[in-house]
Amino acid sequence: MTGLEVITCATFPREGDSAMHDLARAFRAGDLSAFAEVLALVQPVLAAQAGWVFRERTLAVAAPGHLAGSVNAPCERLIAEVARSIPSLVPAPGALVRVADAPQARDAITRDDAAEAPTLEWRVDGLAAGVARILLIDDVVRTGGTLAAARRAAPPGIAERLTALAVFRAETGVR
Repeated sequence: MTGLEVITCATFPREGDSAMHDLARAFRAGDLSAFAEVLALVQPVLAAQAGWVFRERTLAVAAPGHLAGSVNAPCERLIAEVARSIPSLVPAPGALVRVADAPQARDAITRDDAAEAPTLEWRVDGLAAGVARILLIDDVVRTGGTLAAARRAAPPGIAERLTALAVFRAETGVR
């Protein structure tokens, strides 16, 4: 993911179970208490980015699921809720769309972001005008393949302004 800053809120070990992994699963499943816990994780991490997140108009985009047409509803909801307390954060639902199925990190040992990039389409039209930064939010990041593919698929003027937020990072060898 050369050139892409990734801010991570929490990590969990990829192997086995942990409280954070359980929280990630519950968040993805739409559990309301998990959503509240995740919101409590994300807000201080974004607040620590006060150098830009509160001052610069920022477009917030959810990384889509891995199936064509899928929406990352938990991340879309998270963006909407966080934007209520950060006026400079502009939700952009549907700004990044999966147009063809792509492999998930849990199903593959390696990821090829160059091969995955054509499965993504940015639909920002006039949305990106007047924003200093674009914050791409993904619920679980393992290899970073989706984030790197999103950067690679970005039209001119988007990739340079892209910063990623991984709500959870699944790490190999972490206990």
